[in-house]
Amino acid sequence: MLLVASVLTSEWFVRSELPTLKPRPSATVGVRTQKVTEGCLVTVNVRIANGGKESFDASKVHLQAWQHDPLAPRGWQKFIDVNELERPPAIIDLTLDGTSRGQLVRSFGPGEDAEQEFTWVVASTPPGTYTFHVNVEDQGQAVAHARYWQEGLCP
Repeated sequence: MLLVASVLTSEWFVRSELPTLKPRPSATVGVRTQKVTEGCLVTVNVRIANGGKESFDASKVHLQAWQHDPLAPRGWQKFIDVNELERPPAIIDLTLDGTSRGQLVRSFGPGEDAEQEFTWVVASTPPGTYTFHVNVEDQGQAVAHARYWQEGLCP
C-alpha cells in the first residue's frame, strides 16, 4: 500500500507541479508614435519576463517590423496569413546578442523581467498596416515571441 501511495504521489507531482518549476519566458512588444517636425517619432518597447521557477538566458533578441498595404477596408473581414506579411525586406531588422548593449540579453531569474525602448525618426510613413515582431532565443532555441499590429504610424 505504501508503494502505491508513493507512486501516485510521484505521478501527481510530475503532472501538476513539475511543469510550474520550469522557466516560463514571455515577451511583449508595444509601439508609441508621435508627430514631430522631422516626421514621425516611432518608439518600440520590448519586454521580456520569466514567470517560472527556474532561470533562462535570453541569448538573442530579434526585433523586426514590416509595412504592408492596409489589411482590409473598414467593415470587411479578411483572413490574414502572418507568414505572408512578414517577408523580407523588413523596415526594421535589429538583432541583439551577447555583444550588444542593453537590458534584454541576459539571464532571467524566477520572476525577473526587463524592458528596453528603441526609437527611430521616420521622415515619412506611408499608409498601411505595420507589423512588429520580437523573437527571444536561449542558446539557439526559440523560447518566446510577440507581435504587435498597428494601422498607420503617425496619422
